[in-house]
Amino acid sequence: LRRRIIDPVLDTTLSFLAPFVAYLPAEGIHSSGVIAVVVCGMILGHRAPVWQRAASRISERINWRTVQFILESAVFLVIGLQVRGIVDDAWSSGLDHTTLVIAVVAVLFAIAVSRPVWVFGWALARRAFGRSGVPAAHSMVVSWAGMRGVVTLAAVLLLPQDTPQLPVLKLLALVVVAGTLLLQGTSLSWVVRLLRLRGPSRA
Repeated sequence: LRRRIIDPVLDTTLSFLAPFVAYLPAEGIHSSGVIAVVVCGMILGHRAPVWQRAASRISERINWRTVQFILESAVFLVIGLQVRGIVDDAWSSGLDHTTLVIAVVAVLFAIAVSRPVWVFGWALARRAFGRSGVPAAHSMVVSWAGMRGVVTLAAVLLLPQDTPQLPVLKLLALVVVAGTLLLQGTSLSWVVRLLRLRGPSRA
């Protein structure tokens, strides 16, 4: 359909229907609708330059940026209103308080460390196989730009109510999102300036 539709309005409309086309069948077979939508978005985004005309891409990008802004703001607002409840529920979940604090710190540490390990490991693997290497400064910025957001929160909020230790999982997701946004998000520009990286040429 993407290859055949040339009207930007129809193409943008199709892009709004795509998440439902991915979500509903996945839920119908008791799989993860959220993951299905994310994969669908990645495929469509990756193939857009081949499948779509320029006018459709511009129209779709403007519309989706508006929708994304509204939805992300709404989700963060809802989570912000629920922070007190999430913390209280996790604190009174029956899990030992020391274990809970250790779990929160350990998960945040694992999230902060796993991305640099993956990014630098991939860069080293490319060099080992004779591929062109990525500059270390670029790998550092990519690894530090691993903020988690709405997908993490949406995934944990869609878990069934009978999931074991659900209040603790919600707290861990909240800590991961808030921790990465506050720690990495606020310091990313400082890292870029420290590494003296320049943006791509406007030309």
